[in-house]
Amino acid sequence: MKLVSATQLSEGPGASAPTLVFLHGFMGGPADYAPMIERLGRRYRCIGVELAGHGKTPLPDTSISLRQLARPLREDVLAPLGRPTLVGYSMGGRLALQCALDYPESVANLVLISTSPGIEDTAQRELRRAQDALRATRIRQEFDAFLADWYRLPIFGGLRNTSGFEAMLARRKAQNPAAIARVITELSPGLQPSNWPRLDALRGDAPKTTWLVGADDPKYHQLGQKLAALDHQVRTAAHAAHALHIERPEWCAQQIEMLVES
Repeated sequence: MKLVSATQLSEGPGASAPTLVFLHGFMGGPADYAPMIERLGRRYRCIGVELAGHGKTPLPDTSISLRQLARPLREDVLAPLGRPTLVGYSMGGRLALQCALDYPESVANLVLISTSPGIEDTAQRELRRAQDALRATRIRQEFDAFLADWYRLPIFGGLRNTSGFEAMLARRKAQNPAAIARVITELSPGLQPSNWPRLDALRGDAPKTTWLVGADDPKYHQLGQKLAALDHQVRTAAHAAHALHIERPEWCAQQIEMLVES
């Protein structure tokens, strides 16, 4: 059973065009990147990856982890493409980070959108595990109500007022609640390892890495400041919160272009 499914979103200008690989966030899919692909697809070959538990990519009978997903991502998607640029948002960013740290030779550039390296504090990890377990129960029982409350979280800022929100919400409602409940539990930051101690590996050029955060996302804006203080390259989007690829797709595309062409 495949844990990741890749789809070509654009061919780019030709066979020699650099390749970008996109990983979606929790409840998302490759379609979330469509506004960015509209611009980037003119210059780059773009590949969208659907993660287990989303869309038509089923979950295995056993539980999953970021490390378990990173291996097929590397072997089935990245390796045949050479050393592409890997772009991940939120949960997909955590997977992209895990893959780049475990298999640095597989990625030329890394773009992490609203991505946390993990939770260091033991008590906070346990709290997050408990929170995500409760969320999973609610997803199984009342998925639409969960979605309504999820996008009222402070990290999403004014996302509900953007032009792309209703289409994005419709895609979320089409997901399988039982699978999504498993994903939020099994890939919870409370269960996955913290990668803060490994981040020194990303301060060079193997791979070149950019972190993107929104100025209106209080949690990740603060995280970005912490990363910048540790000498990581962090770019902050004005007038955007957590879902930068939905709120500021042109800005995100520009950041990717600058990294790839540098």
